[in-house]
Amino acid sequence: MMDEPTGPFEGDLPEAASWANLRLEAYLAVVNQAPFPSYFDSLCADKKGAPVDDKDWANLMLLHLTDIIRYCFSDDKDTEHYAALLKDTTIWSETKPDSFDPIYTCDNPEKQVLPDIWLYSEPVAAGLQYYHLSRMLLMSHDPRLPKIGLARNRTMKQIEVEMKNDTKIVCAIAAGMGEASPTYLTACMAIALVGDLFDKRAEQDTLLCVLANATDRFGWPTSYIKDSLKKTWGWL
Repeated sequence: MMDEPTGPFEGDLPEAASWANLRLEAYLAVVNQAPFPSYFDSLCADKKGAPVDDKDWANLMLLHLTDIIRYCFSDDKDTEHYAALLKDTTIWSETKPDSFDPIYTCDNPEKQVLPDIWLYSEPVAAGLQYYHLSRMLLMSHDPRLPKIGLARNRTMKQIEVEMKNDTKIVCAIAAGMGEASPTYLTACMAIALVGDLFDKRAEQDTLLCVLANATDRFGWPTSYIKDSLKKTWGWL
């Protein structure tokens, strides 16, 4: 099994290992678009307490993300369940502490692909990445979407624009935290989800650089994602 770098914000070792394992399973589920292991169900439910600090808020969003992954990659497409997941994500976004507000942002600085986003700490960065990943999954698995016709085409085009923007934000958060930040691993998840939607060479090169950094800094295996994207983009 791959060893995931632990974040700097866990407490005792067993607790840290538990959260690291949860992040790893979330990564594997997203990249492989596979159901989340069922043995995590009770564990995740037990961890949903009232958040006290930024670490707790980030972990709460991770738990929401695992619920969303479980929904998206299973046969459960109940509209009420979807609405509950959307509500949890919205409440988290609207009630998170002010410490989750960026210190600095700049869109399209010097014609860069990624915006500049500077955040207060690793827990804040991780929590916001989980939020944007959740948005992407919820948008792409919305059971209320039109099933056919022009309305579906228009809706899907708008969703693609928003998911690409969320991906840029997730990657920009990692870039803003520095090349040694484990947030690059979460950025790989976003790229695996919708990297195929990027059709401009500068954007594609930027995504590949993010994947390369995850491999170079952490030994994280990204060759499958890179090869799949290159084939989709017509590079191979």
